[in-house]
Amino acid sequence: MWQCGAHGFGPDAATLSSDVVGLITAWDQHHRAGPGPAITVHPASAALPSTDVDQLRLVVYRRHTRIVLTWPGASR
Repeated sequence: MWQCGAHGFGPDAATLSSDVVGLITAWDQHHRAGPGPAITVHPASAALPSTDVDQLRLVVYRRHTRIVLTWPGASR
């Protein structure tokens, strides 16, 4: 048996950890048998690509970049 969770650091640690756990839970309930996530990194100054309404998405904001995780076909 495996368990997955999140532990954040810094001033927004609780929010980030909660967001990651929510994403893991949604993946478990809706995407476990499907394709894996798309993980992209964008400059902080660049506009993020739009996503479909049914995509699950998490954006991690860093000083110079934004890390975007999306899963296609999410049902929120």
